[in-house]
Amino acid sequence: MGVNTRALGFASGIIAAATFIVCGLLVAIAPGATSSFFGWVLHIDLSSLARPISLSNFLGGLALFSVFVGFCVAAVGWMYNKLTPPSQFEGA
Repeated sequence: MGVNTRALGFASGIIAAATFIVCGLLVAIAPGATSSFFGWVLHIDLSSLARPISLSNFLGGLALFSVFVGFCVAAVGWMYNKLTPPSQFEGA
């Protein structure tokens, strides 16, 4: 049985949007601490890369990130369906 690529992509886009919103809120509330934390997680110095968040770049990033993640995960689901052999029990 294959995966529903549309549902998988849509669900991934929703989760990506929620993650982006939480990240944006953290950057807006505590930009220094958030940069330090993600720098620690990624093992790079992000302190010089501080960027102001405006409503337009937040909404644009939210839309682009969510659509991109949804598309990529839907593509993974499509590829999974193509690479998975049909079950001998399907249709029985």
